[in-house]
Amino acid sequence: MKEWIVVYGEYSSEQKHALNKITAYMQNKIDYVFATEKADVIDSERLSTSNSVIIGTPNNNKYIKKLIDDGVISLANKEESYTYAVLNDIFGKEQQTIVVAGSDGKGVLYGVSDLLNEYFSLTPFMVKED
Repeated sequence: MKEWIVVYGEYSSEQKHALNKITAYMQNKIDYVFATEKADVIDSERLSTSNSVIIGTPNNNKYIKKLIDDGVISLANKEESYTYAVLNDIFGKEQQTIVVAGSDGKGVLYGVSDLLNEYFSLTPFMVKED
């Protein structure tokens, strides 16, 4: 059984909210060992043997920057833009990767919300009613 790792770029403001949102969902739905790691400290060896969710911007997550530089994903260079992709065997054999890349913190949050809504049929934002 392969573990799942969420690899994040920054743990503040919108990106903190995005990380908390996706990890809360995954902890309740995935029956695998689960961990979170900052992109600056996790090495590519561990990434190649685990399934992963990679979130952040190209400025704070080296793995997102590499995927963009290698042409695996593309990201518009404008505020609040995002992209996400589900990839196989990108960092290792028989390994799955979910990538959510944003141009900024709001882009990361919007990307995570859209991913959860599109792939997992979750409402992206909770609305408080009086």
